[in-house]
Amino acid sequence: SLLLPVNTYGMEYVAVSRFELAGGGPEVDFFQSCEEVCGDIPGGYCTTQNGVESCTVPYRGFISVVAVHKDTTVRITPTANTLGGNGLIPMNAKEEYAHLLQPYQVLNIKSDQNAGDLTGSIIMSDKPIGVWSGHDAAIADGNCCADHLEQQLFPTKTWGKKYVAAKSFPRADENDHWI
Repeated sequence: SLLLPVNTYGMEYVAVSRFELAGGGPEVDFFQSCEEVCGDIPGGYCTTQNGVESCTVPYRGFISVVAVHKDTTVRITPTANTLGGNGLIPMNAKEEYAHLLQPYQVLNIKSDQNAGDLTGSIIMSDKPIGVWSGHDAAIADGNCCADHLEQQLFPTKTWGKKYVAAKSFPRADENDHWI
């Protein structure tokens, strides 16, 4: 992950993530039931295939916010429903929520909605903050291989209006994507 120095922190960000999807989970051994292994994982559920029990858990998008100043008020408007826990209430999509953070406290937000995507969530504060967003295990083409995504975000005040992009060398039969 890119790590930016504190003097670059800002007060407005837009999250980039991926949609939530069902994925793998912890193995269920011979001496446990699937409910014991998977029951305490929010959104986890048991499945049986070929007589073998397994636990399926959601791969979630996330946003992490860190404060560096005392009494920092962070306001977030998520684009998907979020998970609650550890004193954090679940948040509904498109509703604004305020959180008070002290120096070096971290607000961790995870999606809690099948196919919910936190991309486009607005994070604002009254003092400079650092923001990271990403995904537990994203799958780009739906076929194979989940990868953890995580990136510290640039505040919106640093965004430009003109961009230059370089073309990558061809890789197998992959297409370039320009947006």
